[in-house]
Amino acid sequence: MAPAADSGKHYHRICTGAALETVNAHQDPAAEITLFGSCFCPFVQRAWVAFEYLDIPYKNITHSFEVEVDPYQKPKELLEVSPKGLVPGLRLNKYDPPRAVNESTVIMEFLEESVEPKRTPTSAVCFLPNPIHVSPTATAISPLAKLPLDARALVRLQSDHVNRSLIPAFYRYIQAQDETAQIEGGKEFLDAIEGLVSLFQRAEKEGELSAVGLWRHDGELGWADVSAGPCAYFRTSDLGTSES
Repeated sequence: MAPAADSGKHYHRICTGAALETVNAHQDPAAEITLFGSCFCPFVQRAWVAFEYLDIPYKNITHSFEVEVDPYQKPKELLEVSPKGLVPGLRLNKYDPPRAVNESTVIMEFLEESVEPKRTPTSAVCFLPNPIHVSPTATAISPLAKLPLDARALVRLQSDHVNRSLIPAFYRYIQAQDETAQIEGGKEFLDAIEGLVSLFQRAEKEGELSAVGLWRHDGELGWADVSAGPCAYFRTSDLGTSES
């Protein structure tokens, strides 16, 4: 067999620390959902956080998380769940043949709305103030159904801003090569962050505290937190900028 071609790209391809412990805790071959991903990808981290927060059983596909394989080689298993070879992707093993879901925001919605998480009356969790669909057995979510439509609309506006403005600005910023482009990219990224903050402030001003997530010190993890969090964390850690 000919050796796999070197893509020329160099990046961290193996989980370490608590992330590796999480991977190793999700190797049940009987799991109904298999998550394909790469540990360095913020879009994968969105799906990964959703799985963990919603306490949904899943299996991490080993070659993407534990074995040093270049994900840009687009292995056959990945292409079967994500035709463009992009991560994350889900394989739904309960079907014969298995079905697939891809794209990070679609996966977040799928997990939120269609997969029944382990919920109890004292630990109801969700991202949107009122999920579009919840299993009839997930009665712990029913009080959230009484929240106004405005809160859900505000969360979706935040999500739209993250995907349309913040994420593209983030990548332009970190990929810029010359100083001028880096400065302009940094300004654009900062503007996008300030735009998201203004949406949180709007939700707070309108009294929709369920739509502000962790932006408030007493808030709970929300949709915008999961959507923007991986990039925001990268900004404060890898780029060495202020958490404020």
